[in-house]
Amino acid sequence: MKPQDLKIPFTWERRKPFLIDGLFYVPKYYDKHHLFEKELFAKQTNFFLEEKPFVIEYCSGNGQWIADKAKEHPEYNWIAVEIRYDRASKIYAKRQNLNLSNLYVVLGEGLTFTRHYVPDDVIAEIYVNFPDPWPKKRHAKHRLVKETFVDEMKRIIKKDGKATLATDDIETSSRIIASFTKNQCWKSVFKDPHFVNTWEGYGNSFFENLFTEKGKKIFYMQFMNKKDRGRGI
Repeated sequence: MKPQDLKIPFTWERRKPFLIDGLFYVPKYYDKHHLFEKELFAKQTNFFLEEKPFVIEYCSGNGQWIADKAKEHPEYNWIAVEIRYDRASKIYAKRQNLNLSNLYVVLGEGLTFTRHYVPDDVIAEIYVNFPDPWPKKRHAKHRLVKETFVDEMKRIIKKDGKATLATDDIETSSRIIASFTKNQCWKSVFKDPHFVNTWEGYGNSFFENLFTEKGKKIFYMQFMNKKDRGRGI
């Protein structure tokens, strides 16, 4: 399969969420998510072929990192969330060509997918790899990792589950750390300053390789979810 073989089966005007073998499409500027909410994870949907723990990667790019992980760890269901069609189609082509039946692709915006389609307490681990920093203030609304998204991650992840994030941008890392540390349900795995610059065996991705070749530092952050802390128990 070639990436361009993936086709959206209807016009933009008639857009709606749809499922095909291993791919879920969440259209932009759509206002009827409530008609499909949480059905993706329902057993009767049969989207996931096997009942295994779920791991989500947001900002999956061309899928190098998550395809490797799905191959190395068949005991998990891996979900790649990517907003760009050209990148999501590359991930889907990897899934089909490598016969990775435990790799699923979500073509859609991360917060929208999470808020409307992922139930509470179902995700074992979360990864966010090299989100777009959107450095200018006027573009802040486009950033994925902010307090609203951190709250959604808290909702969907299981107790003691971990959220791991990587970025090459120190200002982005500072914003991420601030968003997590404001929420009492999350505890940093790493001591202050709450990141490390090396992580053996983390995995390779296009952006990590690109930034490393340019001599840039990578900031790895990891937070554990302690749900009872946020519920006053």
